[in-house]
Amino acid sequence: MKFKHKNHLLSGYLTLAKQIREVRSIICEGEPISGTGMPMEPLPQEKQDKILRVLKLISDRFEKLVAKFAPEELEESGRRQNASVTKMWASIVLRNIRETLESIHPRNFERKFGDLSPKEKELLKAESERMIEELDRLLREI
Repeated sequence: MKFKHKNHLLSGYLTLAKQIREVRSIICEGEPISGTGMPMEPLPQEKQDKILRVLKLISDRFEKLVAKFAPEELEESGRRQNASVTKMWASIVLRNIRETLESIHPRNFERKFGDLSPKEKELLKAESERMIEELDRLLREI
């Protein structure tokens, strides 16, 4: 198998693992997939067990394929990367959080959704700027 085949196989396996974690969170905890919606009622235990049992079989079969065709890549995927990689990814997510905070600042909020009352505008401006300032301080420290 060529390098690109092995990488795609491993990527598919890692994606499947992430998707299974998402399904588990949805059916067992009632967590919305986006993480931002209303909580849901978890499925009954017997349904959870059935779904997770089938997903485990699928995952095990997929892992066997990856172990057969890309064993070194599979082993490498389980190793932890150093803290500089962790900081890089945390910085990316923190910058995404900053964008979320910027979206509620009145200059952006009003442009997209229309005028706010003076009190709403004042409160959103003060709070969004305070949160952005705290986040920027954190970004400088990591």
